[in-house]
Amino acid sequence: MKTLLKVKGYWDIVEAGYNDPTYWSALGADAKKESKENERQNSMALSFIQAALDKSIFPRILAYF
Repeated sequence: MKTLLKVKGYWDIVEAGYNDPTYWSALGADAKKESKENERQNSMALSFIQAALDKSIFPRILAYF
């Protein structure tokens, strides 16, 4: 999984994590754009991880998403 995420370019967001900005209205245009890109990368990484899970495991971790 790590290799796939590295190849796709999403491993950095997995390591760093992603937090929604608390004060969205206070962000400048560049910061908003960067935050949206980070959110997109986080979602893509999550989709790859979820796709790799077996159907029997997925319901167990669904509550954490």
